[in-house]
Amino acid sequence: MPPVLGECPVGLSHTPWRGPLQFPGCPPLLPPPPVLSGSGEPQEEEWELIARLATACSGVLEAIARGGHQLREPPSIGVQQSLSPVVPEDESRSLSEKVAQLEAALKRLQEGLQEGHEVQQRLQAELRGLRRSTRRLQQGQEDANARLSRVTRLLHPPGDPPSPLTPPNSPRGGPPDLSGDPLTSPNTP
Repeated sequence: MPPVLGECPVGLSHTPWRGPLQFPGCPPLLPPPPVLSGSGEPQEEEWELIARLATACSGVLEAIARGGHQLREPPSIGVQQSLSPVVPEDESRSLSEKVAQLEAALKRLQEGLQEGHEVQQRLQAELRGLRRSTRRLQQGQEDANARLSRVTRLLHPPGDPPSPLTPPNSPRGGPPDLSGDPLTSPNTP
């Protein structure tokens, strides 16, 4: 005979089921609603509730068969309840420690990002200074080349390029006359 609504679903007691039923390792089971929709045909929600209750009952039977040992997976009957999640103190402490570690890591990353931004700005300022110096040096080099070119044109007319072997006081076109030079003449007393 199937259990009657309001009685213990496992047949452990012959007294009516009055309130939550608790087995070791199981969450408290709430009794099903006393009246279904009453429309004759069970609604989809009612079928889901019945299926969840059947799952819960089979879990309870499994726990009893093991001698009250904790279930592998606690049954879920899915009755809408406003239960706050139960978090052990050690787990909540470790969670708060993890949150603190993550906050510290985030702060370090933000500080590193700020330092990186400051370093980038300093490097950009230094780069701008180096570019200005490079422009000044290039302009100085161009000015020096222009002056050297003017001096070269003044000393040597454009049609007569100077020879590197011809000294300024020697006749043009030939090697210098070193016969009167005391350092280069072999017969010097």
